[in-house]
Amino acid sequence: MAYLIQFLLFLTPFVAFWVWRRYYPTAEPSTVVLVAAGLAVIAGIGGAIWYGLSRSVDREMIYVAPRWVGEGEEIEPGRAEPGRPVAAPARRPEQRPMTRRTDPAVPTAPEPR
Repeated sequence: MAYLIQFLLFLTPFVAFWVWRRYYPTAEPSTVVLVAAGLAVIAGIGGAIWYGLSRSVDREMIYVAPRWVGEGEEIEPGRAEPGRPVAAPARRPEQRPMTRRTDPAVPTAPEPR
């Protein structure tokens, strides 16, 4: 039932637009309506960015998953805890910087002996 309600809520703006175009085919939205819609879109995107940044976890934090506590049916919720800083991965010795051309389509002159 919840999926049906979500689906109907998703379809609502499309149905409203179809009804509006069906009964008023030559009507154009006014400038005020377009500006209000543009501001609503900007506010929605800004709110989504703000929410995402406010809920994110620092890179130095580690996530501890939820787990069962004791013998009962109690669950300890997940949380972020301070962890060790993430270091850059060590370079393997065989990963040397390339100093020659590696493209086989480009001919290279042999080195002098």
